[in-house]
Amino acid sequence: MSTLAEMVAMVRNTVYGTRPDLRPKQDRLVNTINDTVTAMEFETPAMWKRDALAEFKANGEVVVLREDHPSATNDVNVFERGDDRGKAAAAQTENDVVLRNPRFLLADIEEKISRAIDGDLWPAVWIRTERTVSGYDPAIETYELNADDVAVEQMYQYDINDDDRFHEFPTQWYDVVGSVADAVPAGATSNRLLRVYQVVDKDHTVYYTAKTKPNSASPTALPEELVEMVVLRASASLLSQAPRERRDRTSGRTRSGEQATDYGLLMAEFTRLRSQYANRLQVELMARKKYRTGLPRGVVWQS
Repeated sequence: MSTLAEMVAMVRNTVYGTRPDLRPKQDRLVNTINDTVTAMEFETPAMWKRDALAEFKANGEVVVLREDHPSATNDVNVFERGDDRGKAAAAQTENDVVLRNPRFLLADIEEKISRAIDGDLWPAVWIRTERTVSGYDPAIETYELNADDVAVEQMYQYDINDDDRFHEFPTQWYDVVGSVADAVPAGATSNRLLRVYQVVDKDHTVYYTAKTKPNSASPTALPEELVEMVVLRASASLLSQAPRERRDRTSGRTRSGEQATDYGLLMAEFTRLRSQYANRLQVELMARKKYRTGLPRGVVWQS
């Protein structure tokens, strides 16, 4: 599992590893500042000219210089803090890294990561999550699903009569439906409901395996395989916005089409990994069903 900050670092490594010509130069802040001052000093004044964009790498705040940076030990004036291209104004600490004119701002990287998580994984792949039916009562048929659970792959009970066996439910014993006004549990916030019509033993815990849709609000819930896909997809999106031409460092001639090639390679790898993981999910589910040999009484499971 990876945090959003860790995914941002992976994306930066990917795009700048693919396009080193786009890597921004770095400097450092000389003194700690609060979130309102409009004068600050950078370690290397010669790097900074009027209208240069400076992004604080850690938190993504962007400032724009009003003038060329004066000589060392002098502050440079910047425009009003909180530039709408970056993140909100924030206190910055001595020695914080500052990026000069970065092609990919932190706000843009985070947006591409969020879009990849929310829009490019489901329904091809999902997070397989083991849950229990909270407060199961044979007198209650309808239960609220977790907000990100979109389907149930299987439902079962375990170790009934100390038999150390799994008892899988046939699919006609349960289903998932949209919210029905007169059936919504009190306090429900999800728009999907789990209906349980029958169980093997009403006095034992009821478990289910859910298909959980990846959600950018919970990045640490992603398995590492999905993190790798997200990094590839976000990197491809960023590179699709990069300059379409760059010059050969030796001859000075322009080499066109490299940006499209970079994008295509990343997308091809993303698609390959997503398909591979989708196949793995299906294979693993079949293996689990075969392992769980204790079926409900009188029921024969069929593939």
